[in-house]
Amino acid sequence: MYKKKIGVFSVISIVIGILALIFSIMSLFGAPFYISLILGGVSIICGIIALILKNKVVVPVVGMVLSVIAILASLGIVIVSNIDYKVDLDDNFKSKKESSEQKMNDINNNSVNELYNINNTTSTNNIISTNIIDNTIIANEINTNTTNTTNNTTSSQRVGNSEVGYVTVPSNWTKFYDSDSPSGTFQYSYANVYIITLFAVESNGISAETYAKYLESELKDEGSESITLGTSTVGKYNAYKVQCYYSDENIWLDCYYFETEDGKMHYIAMEGPDKNSEYFKIPNTFSIKE
Repeated sequence: MYKKKIGVFSVISIVIGILALIFSIMSLFGAPFYISLILGGVSIICGIIALILKNKVVVPVVGMVLSVIAILASLGIVIVSNIDYKVDLDDNFKSKKESSEQKMNDINNNSVNELYNINNTTSTNNIISTNIIDNTIIANEINTNTTNTTNNTTSSQRVGNSEVGYVTVPSNWTKFYDSDSPSGTFQYSYANVYIITLFAVESNGISAETYAKYLESELKDEGSESITLGTSTVGKYNAYKVQCYYSDENIWLDCYYFETEDGKMHYIAMEGPDKNSEYFKIPNTFSIKE
């Protein structure tokens, strides 16, 4: 009587089936799930070959059963993981959305965004400027001529308008245009490196401190460095000042928020590569009249 034997494919089927089951369990702890799927598939194929060759039925069937369990377990892990991942994404999105909505509900959206967007476009200008002009050379030239241009009243000019106010800048400064800035923004610049920005909106009861704290928070979120918030003066006005540094462009940025007697909330930003330059004192020459 012919006796069925345990063949090579039967042994391979059960061994690989066991490995498939092991990897399906390991996938719970981070192992690639597809390894279990591949091993399971190979084990089933070997089991089928063993049955065709009329090996002992029990051995290849055990391997095939283990493989099926391993494959189902791996697929189940993948499905559950994807569901959990989607839930995490949804929760994360919901959390960020709620946080954003809460922040925007605390202050007036339009006014804060208008004033803050000035800061964003100003920073963008520096990226463009540093690609065109070597800041080190410009800074050296500026520092050499600082005293002459800022202290000599005959070489200065009063710039601005009745909407945003006026400041005094050296006569070699020229108008600066940024197409991305909101309507009503007024800017002057030296070599597109040192830039003074003036902007104003009608006061709506939101304090200068609130604007400044909001800007400070946004600057931290975008990864700016050396951020400080404090009080200062702009001309005769008390202001809240936010200062930060952009290391990628080697640019310092001073932002001032203050309210004037004409019922407007003013924003002034001064930026450039050397925070100790006399040019950073330009905001202090501000007044609402020429």
